[in-house]
Amino acid sequence: PFGGLIELPENGKNAFPAAFFTAAAGPLFSLLGFILSPYLFKWQILSFSSAFSFMHANLLLLLFNLLPVLPLDGGRMLQAILSRFFRRKPVSNALLILGNVIALSLIGLSVYGAVQGQYQFAPAFAGLYVLYGCGMENRCSAYHYYTNLISRRSRPLAHPLPVQQL
Repeated sequence: PFGGLIELPENGKNAFPAAFFTAAAGPLFSLLGFILSPYLFKWQILSFSSAFSFMHANLLLLLFNLLPVLPLDGGRMLQAILSRFFRRKPVSNALLILGNVIALSLIGLSVYGAVQGQYQFAPAFAGLYVLYGCGMENRCSAYHYYTNLISRRSRPLAHPLPVQQL
């Protein structure tokens, strides 16, 4: 978790299913770990406290990873769905703005809790991670855009135009 990346082709007939299901694999395995945790205790593979910790960690990872924030899998899945209907650049920009809002909300939630006397730093660290991820995604967006244009230009045409001699 936290930082794995698979580069997929951004164009073509299979871009949507490949991008969506690749992004959905992370949350799917977190869900599988959450579901299997009680059985690991039942089959005496893990102690109760270890199985409970494993279940809790998988649930938190699943919920965090499903946030509709672009560097996370939830954002990648939403981007794959929305890119079928809208242009990719505005979708990416909207998801980056949403990511920054969610990140600042998580940090604000942690600060508000600290003011109330409840020192929970996990939301602040999650918000800082999301803020950093949005910044990196924004920095790399121009690179992805130009790479996409170059690959589109160098791709051979399915039906080449006939060449006429002058």
